[in-house]
Amino acid sequence: MIKLVDIAEVPEKIGEAEIVFEGWKSDSYSRNRQFLPRRQSRTIVLPDEPDTKFYWVMNDKQFLFTSGEENNRKLFFGGMDESPFLVELNFSMIENLIDGSEAFFQALKPKRVKNWEEALKTKAKRQGDFFAIPFFKTDWGAFLKQHLGKKGSVEMRIADEMPLNGTRHRLNGLVAIGEGNLVLGDGVINAPDHEPLLLDGPHLIEQAVGFLRPQEAD
Repeated sequence: MIKLVDIAEVPEKIGEAEIVFEGWKSDSYSRNRQFLPRRQSRTIVLPDEPDTKFYWVMNDKQFLFTSGEENNRKLFFGGMDESPFLVELNFSMIENLIDGSEAFFQALKPKRVKNWEEALKTKAKRQGDFFAIPFFKTDWGAFLKQHLGKKGSVEMRIADEMPLNGTRHRLNGLVAIGEGNLVLGDGVINAPDHEPLLLDGPHLIEQAVGFLRPQEAD
């Protein structure tokens, strides 16, 4: 369910996240500069200015926030996951709100992950903005027999604190990288503010879609 609410009705805290609205008349706010919502540790700062909109999603634990001029609208997604988070999305992602919160969350999931979930009748594991799903229940031996030495073969190596897509999520274990941005991992993914994500056997790893700056996402 998605609910549009007045920012005056937004509580000061959502779980461990503190929500602060910086008014455009305050000393720290300037109409002559572009104000970008930001997260400072457990505090999420949002602009209190005309034409902003605040939408509750995920049982009032997460939210969508829009601001900016009509020809330069911006969309932010934030609230509580394992820890407070705030990311900027491509504004076109707001179109997915038409069909409700579930449609919005599904739109964040990469197409290949959704296809594999359907094929395997399972749900991908998640750590923040990264999804991991078993590689069709195969093991490394079967995978290597099928792919190594063939056209479009993969590169396989030991992963030692390997950043995933340039983010703070880092893989330790085995990794295979192939064409079409294919990344398979086996081991553990660590990231600040998240529990370790354990992968037993080769898993497809993909980042959520729709982020304006994916490398800066939480």
